[in-house]
Amino acid sequence: MKLDQLKEYYWKGTLTVVQLTPFKYGSEELDLEGLRINTEFLVEASKKGPLVLTPAGSTGEFYALNDEEYKKVLKTVVDVAGGKVPVVPGASHAGTKAAIERAKYAQDIGADGVQIVLPYYHVPTEEGLYLHYSKLCQSIDIGVVIYNNSDISKIYMKPHILRRLVEEFDNIVAVKENTPNVAMLYDQIRKCGDKVPILQGRGDLWFGLTAHLGVRGYVSYCANFMPDICLELLRAGLNKNYDKLFEIMKKIEVY
Repeated sequence: MKLDQLKEYYWKGTLTVVQLTPFKYGSEELDLEGLRINTEFLVEASKKGPLVLTPAGSTGEFYALNDEEYKKVLKTVVDVAGGKVPVVPGASHAGTKAAIERAKYAQDIGADGVQIVLPYYHVPTEEGLYLHYSKLCQSIDIGVVIYNNSDISKIYMKPHILRRLVEEFDNIVAVKENTPNVAMLYDQIRKCGDKVPILQGRGDLWFGLTAHLGVRGYVSYCANFMPDICLELLRAGLNKNYDKLFEIMKKIEVY
């Protein structure tokens, strides 16, 4: 998918599936066949609504994969998806150089974009945060999804930094916004939502509770096994059908 097509895809409203990384029972060996089956299942589900696949994200335990495993996971999903559904893998790393290397690998094998969390472990200044993403954006031609997760990174990308980045770099296609502070989420949408799609990053129920604020989709782990229900929730939220939205949320609560 070309960059402008990916941006438009996010603007219309998307469900991002953070894929699990399966391992063989009783060992730490990757279950690539299981990953293929899961990806095929999700590609089939994408016929019913707009899905984005994100392997090697936080739910996919990117931090626990060595470089060889990481590359195998990405290559498997990109190959199985075959251009039928956008693949935007995690390419996160605390160091800018290492994150760029992962992002370039994703680009080289045909991924449509990369999702990159804020630097973690060490806490950069706001200028350091800007430089981290500016160097990443300059290094690749595919889309970049900023993963604004203060829980993990101990820093938060405030609207003035996000605005500066999206006005300067055309390949920032979306923001996975993970703040648990609804006022901060609304402030991000109010100040930057005209320039970049803001996604609810905290999952299905959080999307249901904040859909009215103007988020353009959400990120789900539940969609690994129940994408149809998650797509129903997405449609209800984007269409502001709140009766239907809360009906579906009741179904999801059991998970």
